[in-house]
Amino acid sequence: MKFTLDGRTVEAEPRPWSSLRQLIEDVAHPLPTGCDTGHCGSCTVLLEGAPTPSCLVGAVEADGRAVATARTSADARLIEAFAAEGAVQCGYCTPGMLVTLSALLRERRGKPLAAETVRRALDGNLCRCTGYAAIVAAALRAHGEAAA
Repeated sequence: MKFTLDGRTVEAEPRPWSSLRQLIEDVAHPLPTGCDTGHCGSCTVLLEGAPTPSCLVGAVEADGRAVATARTSADARLIEAFAAEGAVQCGYCTPGMLVTLSALLRERRGKPLAAETVRRALDGNLCRCTGYAAIVAAALRAHGEAAA
């Protein structure tokens, strides 16, 4: 099979019954692995532009499609806002949060963004350290900087 990973074409033969997360690890680099059941969101990638827990998607589903990890899909303003707002503690959930929120920021570019919208977007991302307030503040800050 052939797919695009972080902007480069990859040809691979996935192991039987492997997930997209496992395929990415086999052909490129490790992703955070939490629950492996789609509840924590730490392994979230963009699959054709949509935030997707890579542990829930079969590897063969990537055939002919574009996949982006936090390495290429994370918005630079959001990364800076995470640092400024203290939104990173242990860092385990951060890649998935960045992928999810970067997609939201692209979707909401030029439109208002409310804290409740950010919280809803994070429904599939679990953080045990921050309490989410700093993460929401970082997303709103990055959205405001993009509008400026």
